Amino acid sequence: MGLLDALTSAYAKAEGLLGKVETKVWENPNRKGVEALVKKIFPKNAWIPILANIEQESSYNWEAKRGKAEGLFQFRDEESFKTPYAEYLKHNKLEDSAKSQLTFVRDMLYGNKATGFPTATHWKGANDTERPTIGSGHGANIRDAFKTGWAEGTNVFMREFERPVSDWIYTRGEEPKRKPTEQVNREWEAEHDKRIGHAQGWVDRYAAAQVPEAAGLLSDPMAMP
Repeated sequence: MGLLDALTSAYAKAEGLLGKVETKVWENPNRKGVEALVKKIFPKNAWIPILANIEQESSYNWEAKRGKAEGLFQFRDEESFKTPYAEYLKHNKLEDSAKSQLTFVRDMLYGNKATGFPTATHWKGANDTERPTIGSGHGANIRDAFKTGWAEGTNVFMREFERPVSDWIYTRGEEPKRKPTEQVNREWEAEHDKRIGHAQGWVDRYAAAQVPEAAGLLSDPMAMP
């Protein structure tokens, strides 16, 4: 093993938090493909919030299924997500894929007459664009949060699009029961912290990528893609 190989191997196997993050996040086989699509489909200020939430929801796997939830964003609700998405695919003659899921979410947030939505699922938004029913207020809040910064964007996208925490406990054969407020708050805090952690990983990665490479032996193995 040469010196460069040894340095690269040691870097990848580093102990501690950095080593664990590198193994868990950056070596995910689906990550690069999803990252490339997000960069093509979304405005730059949305990249980190979108990628951080996808990491938490599906670990970048567009075919992921957990219970009734599906896809990169783990669409759960039939009326707001699953039915509009199915109609979106049919209307635009698309197959289900990572790209289709991402463009669907992009069009929900920003509107896009080039693809559009069938009449049954669209509403008229700002500038007469067409989007399905996530609500104009939610879309505007998310877009504004993206402009504010990556942390705010990550949090608002989680709260107003993903909505991972329910106020209710559902048990088959029983009436839904409302959770104690303290429990709901703890669950929201936990989800927030996980997604902000993922977002911080992306911030660090992009910051490292912008550092000019030093000439010499260590420039290649230490440079981030």
